[in-house]
Amino acid sequence: MFLPDNKGLALSFLFINLFCWGSWPTWKKLCGGNLQQFGLICVSSELITAFAYSISLGMLKNDSAHNMDGDTFFAAFESQMSAAPERLLAVLAGGFALGHGDLGCAAAQEKIPSAISFPIYGILALVEGTALNLIIESAENERDGSDLRFVFAGLMAAVIAICLLSISEIRYKNTKSLEQFRQQKQTAITEAQREGSSDVLTTADVDVAVTIDKSHENAGDAAQTQWLRVCFAAGFVTGFWSPLSSVSMSGDQGVSNPYLLLFVFQVGQSCALPSVIYLYGMGTAGETR
Repeated sequence: MFLPDNKGLALSFLFINLFCWGSWPTWKKLCGGNLQQFGLICVSSELITAFAYSISLGMLKNDSAHNMDGDTFFAAFESQMSAAPERLLAVLAGGFALGHGDLGCAAAQEKIPSAISFPIYGILALVEGTALNLIIESAENERDGSDLRFVFAGLMAAVIAICLLSISEIRYKNTKSLEQFRQQKQTAITEAQREGSSDVLTTADVDVAVTIDKSHENAGDAAQTQWLRVCFAAGFVTGFWSPLSSVSMSGDQGVSNPYLLLFVFQVGQSCALPSVIYLYGMGTAGETR
């Protein structure tokens, strides 16, 4: 199988992966579909891509060449099933957890601003996953204080980055809303002057009218509460995928083939799609009652 054997190549693949992974919210907005449509396309494409990688790069055999390993996808699957199949179940469960978390957060972002939903989801999943990974690793290996300090520093840096991203989005949306408010206000005054209405229309009247009009946008505040709960639940569930993957790779019988990990993980994510769509349908049906 193809396996990078130097840091430069590995980092190149990492940055490409981060770019592709980070672009999914943009593609979701561009597709214009609801969660059922987006989730089906997203999960299906991820599963097909994982299988394509597994049967192509994962099946290359050339021990002597650079960036190559003698192991193959099907051989690793057969070996793992005979040695420790429960490790594959841990990978499957990790994908199942992430599938519920990611799609649950995507559903919540349709109802509440991403500047609110994503920090709740991301920070909770990050903190929980890091804590569980530390517990798992401390049970297997002794860690000194310096390691924990680095972990804590990295965790805090990630949390701060998420918060700054959220703040910047809130400021951008507030600025955009203020501009729209001013445009509505000026349009109302211009139309009143053009019609030559005998009624005295002051800027204060326009402010009240526009504010009343904008208040209808907040009519669903009660319904948004349940989607905030969805964000917390999604973050909690997502926090388990990394520890489960760590458990699956630990020890002598751990899953070591990255293509096998990738494919089984994506199968787990695909298994989460039916229940997520069902729960999303129940949530949206409750809003229309």
